[in-house]
Amino acid sequence: MCRRDLSGDRGSVGIPGAGRADSAKVANATAAGKENTMTYTVLDPTNEPIKTTFEPAPRPETLKGLTLGLIDNGKKNSDYLVKRIGTRLRALYGLGGDIHVRKPSPSHAIPEDVAAELAGKVDLVVAGIGD
Repeated sequence: MCRRDLSGDRGSVGIPGAGRADSAKVANATAAGKENTMTYTVLDPTNEPIKTTFEPAPRPETLKGLTLGLIDNGKKNSDYLVKRIGTRLRALYGLGGDIHVRKPSPSHAIPEDVAAELAGKVDLVVAGIGD
């Protein structure tokens, strides 16, 4: 996590159109002879990318008759999106069926027991998002 003190640039963070000349828009007026100073702390929650390697799953020669797993991430419309993808893939490639699961929240992985159960029932998986 990275902290940055932007107090030397009052008026430019979070106030549209406010620059140094407009610092009165964001700094409090002088009160009782004391100057109020605003300090901004910006937290940078990003991390360096984690490099990993993996072996891609083997690709089936055909999708005909296979069972598709559909995972939606729990965001608005993600269930609609993955169901439409499933419908389209069944129509185009003759999939045998699909199984739809929903993550508990967009910020969490699918629970391991759900992933294991899904892996035992499907031949391939599509994970989708919404919004």
